[in-house]
Amino acid sequence: MRALAFVAVLAVSFTLSAQVVNPDWRPAEGPVAYAIPILDHATLLPQELAIHYFTNLARMGYDCGDVSLECGLSETLPILSFDFKLATAARWLSKHLNDTPCFQHDTCCTLTLTATEVLCVAGTACTDQPCEVTFCTGTPWVQRITMFGGNPTAENIAAGNDTADETICQWMNSSGHRTNICSPSNTSLGTGYHQGQNCFYRYWTQDFGGGAQAERLYPGALFEDGALLKAGLIVRSPSPVKTAAVTVGTVETALANTFGTDLRGAWTATVSAANCAAYFFTASFKDGKSERFPPAGYLFYSETPEQCETPDGDPDTDTAGPDDTVPDEAASDNEGSDTTEGPDEETPDEGSSDHTSPFDFNPSKDDAGPANDDGPVDVDLVWPDTDKPTDNGCGCSLVF
Repeated sequence: MRALAFVAVLAVSFTLSAQVVNPDWRPAEGPVAYAIPILDHATLLPQELAIHYFTNLARMGYDCGDVSLECGLSETLPILSFDFKLATAARWLSKHLNDTPCFQHDTCCTLTLTATEVLCVAGTACTDQPCEVTFCTGTPWVQRITMFGGNPTAENIAAGNDTADETICQWMNSSGHRTNICSPSNTSLGTGYHQGQNCFYRYWTQDFGGGAQAERLYPGALFEDGALLKAGLIVRSPSPVKTAAVTVGTVETALANTFGTDLRGAWTATVSAANCAAYFFTASFKDGKSERFPPAGYLFYSETPEQCETPDGDPDTDTAGPDDTVPDEAASDNEGSDTTEGPDEETPDEGSSDHTSPFDFNPSKDDAGPANDDGPVDVDLVWPDTDKPTDNGCGCSLVF
């Protein structure tokens, strides 16, 4: 069953201080005592890492098979680093959308923040709305994200599609969501995924933020590409990559530059991984420096990474720290919708027009369905290519 899916977007711009990534963060002051564990690398889901990888791939120029969808200034857009506070808020929302169930940016209940939880006030949940259109009164989306310590600039949500590549192209085919993905004001990202039993079954959230960036390696991921499992790593460096590799379990596999250049591009390889396989990425550069992602510890290929066991011994962390000489600067004067000007002090990468496709995830434009040209500029009707169970009366997928 295919059903109409409503698409809208929120984009907000704030002047932000540099982000602080600290998994043990707790607010030192304020009206509440916040004690919810912030996500760390070891607890990130493969889908969350994959949607981050694909978002950065889109910011480097990948267009889902339609050149008109390419981000403006894709050769100089800041690469998005991972913000764990935004990621915690994003995963919470994805689960909330399934559990209520509902589908909107503001929560579908009134939130309260206790010493251990962000939760709905009893009796305020809005549970009688249709899956694809929700008109609930709840806590505003910015306030919800700040409860987790995040400083948001924009948010995209989507539901229904199985994989991160399908979802990123679903967003890229919607002008408002593409604006959020392509905005030079956004320099950090937290991603959240939840698979449940209600309405659209799979829920995806992107929470964008700002802040100065300095690292060379950005979130890598393991993701499905048809029948294959791929490893992908995003690199932005002032010095060319010399070597790049992914280690899954005890097997190290060399990565090849398959998109962009050896200064700014995606490095990929076909791999295999058992459930709960621990993995990490490494790269060395021609200026003699090397880096690892994650900087310490492991990522886990599992739907329940918190249940995976850390391998014996300490992972190799003898790598140089990030190079702070060529940071990406967050633009503070953009309203979340203008992609005609790049961020201040951004250093262009040389030769970054040499784009090749790292893998096939090119949904046909014909599958997207007709656009609603009569509606507001930030609303489209789309026909996502989906085949979901319909026993709950809602076999559609959508973005908002």
